[in-house]
Amino acid sequence: MIYIKMCNNLSDKVILSIKIITAVKWSDCMKTWYMIPVRGGSKDVLRKNARNLGGKPLLAYVLETILKVENKKQVVVVTDDAELSEIARGYEVNIVMEEKTTGKATLDNVAYNTLSELYKLGAKGDDYFFTVQATCPFLKTETIIKAKKLIKNNGSILTAVDDRFLSWKMNSKGELIPAYKKRVNRQELPANYIESGAIIGARVKDIQKHKTRIIKPVAVISVDKVEGMDIDDYIDWYAAEYIVKRKRILIKADSSLKIGMGHLYRSSAIAYELSEHETYIVSNIYGNKKLSSSFFKDMPHNFIGVKSDSEFVKLSQRMKPDIIILDQLDTRYDYVKRLKSTGAVVITLEDMGPGAKIADLLISDLYKNPEVEDAKQLTGVQNAFLHPSFTWVNPDKKINKSVDNILLLFGGTDPSNLTIKALNALKAIKYKGFVRAVQGLGRKNRKIDLNEYGLKGEVLTNVKYMPKIMKEADIALSSAGRTITELMTLGTPVLCMCQNKKETTHTHAKKECGVINLGLGADISDKKLSEEINKLIQNYELRKKLHFYAKTTVKGRTNREIVRKISNIIKVEL
Repeated sequence: MIYIKMCNNLSDKVILSIKIITAVKWSDCMKTWYMIPVRGGSKDVLRKNARNLGGKPLLAYVLETILKVENKKQVVVVTDDAELSEIARGYEVNIVMEEKTTGKATLDNVAYNTLSELYKLGAKGDDYFFTVQATCPFLKTETIIKAKKLIKNNGSILTAVDDRFLSWKMNSKGELIPAYKKRVNRQELPANYIESGAIIGARVKDIQKHKTRIIKPVAVISVDKVEGMDIDDYIDWYAAEYIVKRKRILIKADSSLKIGMGHLYRSSAIAYELSEHETYIVSNIYGNKKLSSSFFKDMPHNFIGVKSDSEFVKLSQRMKPDIIILDQLDTRYDYVKRLKSTGAVVITLEDMGPGAKIADLLISDLYKNPEVEDAKQLTGVQNAFLHPSFTWVNPDKKINKSVDNILLLFGGTDPSNLTIKALNALKAIKYKGFVRAVQGLGRKNRKIDLNEYGLKGEVLTNVKYMPKIMKEADIALSSAGRTITELMTLGTPVLCMCQNKKETTHTHAKKECGVINLGLGADISDKKLSEEINKLIQNYELRKKLHFYAKTTVKGRTNREIVRKISNIIKVEL
């Protein structure tokens, strides 16, 4: 015989047939009740439970979170304040009014005193009773769901933050002694849980019997410091205001041997500038596009790998970002349209595709898109995102009369093999100075031996701090990507060869910006290149002019200023 226990709170009927029998666990029949205690008075932050946080009362946050996973009939707000009562009434939850309190009663007392009201609402002794603090506005629905599962096999559950630190305490003699056994790094200390106050839960009958919510065995749900925040004073409040203003931002950046790695460098620069927000870099990691996972391996960014743009759209639909930034070159109309349908603001960079027309903003620091109206487009090198180190570095640079240090920079992949062309040209003019050849992750399988060209110097791969190397160079030979803008910030004269036809359209690679542009690298003969290098080495006055033009062009450019412009256009505070 099979015994089926029917639950009065199951939404679907239990149907028995000869072929299929569905058995319901007794623990699944238990309801979970929620008590949110909110006083009108507060000692530190005046009327904090009703105070506006990010456009709504503090109390609203936990109410909205609970109601995403639970029936409003099982939520009780206990308050002594008419305004808080009205806020709760707007969510159609149960309200228990109590007399004005002194604030001395413990939450265990309040929970115990509320049991009679729960029984009136239909609660049973075996049901679960969770107290939720309104002062913990960042409680997640996932944590509530986890708590409901854990309570089934435990006496009580509580949320806590693992806050490890070297602490001290007083002994019985009033002496200060260490509360730790050994001075080690914080991460090596044993777990030290501090109650967050977000959730403490137990069974109704146990709270009634023991007059406490802490019943053994106790299960701890570890939460991070944001979710575990309990607003107690104005410092906490200011931190909470900062958190609610944070945006969720997805930056989609691709790389390959064909399109290079400049998009990854720029996405990293953007992520650094927007690091105060919840920012993720997303990149394709299939086939020949695995460079991104290697590039971001040792960086502090949140990185997500996807297999295709379609998978990125699905990711965006799940994560519901506030802003999506596309650093993928030319975008499709339907692709951008699907991303915009998530409700996100869509910003695209270096985009000549049809998708740029419907994006909320286009950033075109290298070339202008004539199909996009000026009001929705930021153009010119003043709007170029660079690694933060190019803002911090001392920009003062002396132009030497002799050229004793030449730098070769042809991108992360150097698809046209312009590094070798430059080395051959330096060999032809019998250059005697120091040569630095920098190659990215996408080129490191093509080894360079400077001895083969009769040159002295060094070959560097995956350089961690580029400004120093650029600043030391008397001249640089470079392709026409974002590297030129970096060189401009330091005033280093540049001789440029374009990797592809697209680079020939870049508006910053010109004399007025401190650059001698030789055009498409593949079309330049070794003899012509040798002559141009020699001219620049011999012409001190020209190098001084190029230095001046470069510094003047990028004067005042900062990543923060670009973000300020973006905020003004998309009407989102960043």
